[in-house]
Amino acid sequence: MANDFEHPSNNISYSREVFKIAKVRIPKGESALQPSYRIEDDEGEEVKENYYHNDLRKVNENILVKVDQPELFIVQKIIDDKTVDRRRFLLVKFKDEKQAIWQPFEVIQKDVPKMVKQYLDRKKLGPKPKKPEPEPPKQASKPKGRQTANSNKDAPRRSTRLANKK
Repeated sequence: MANDFEHPSNNISYSREVFKIAKVRIPKGESALQPSYRIEDDEGEEVKENYYHNDLRKVNENILVKVDQPELFIVQKIIDDKTVDRRRFLLVKFKDEKQAIWQPFEVIQKDVPKMVKQYLDRKKLGPKPKKPEPEPPKQASKPKGRQTANSNKDAPRRSTRLANKK
């Protein structure tokens, strides 16, 4: 019978919630009744129903550790945000993951509020403006015709042609 308790039949479905036995009620005398159990949730609140051993499944303590400590992912960067059907999402890049994933805003806000605030502050300011490149010095446009380095543009032009001698 203990084997049935630890390994229930396939036609029984169990929830993934883990409860603790709060009270055991053992019938008095040599009754054919089975013991009944009162259970409590992880916050210590008692469930107001009685359960029998066929209703419950024994859980290994190693499984409890896994249930109590969900797998954690480290947020590397918040990349973008969007709203779909009035729900806000953040595009989050997790450490050791190849692709970024859209996550509900509330979840990320709860887990890494400082990072969300920094992202929103950056978004309000917009992208950092690029520093303007210094303009090259303006060069005066060259007048048409030949000029020497010492020529003065206001001075009258001299002809450099030689006259033909006859």
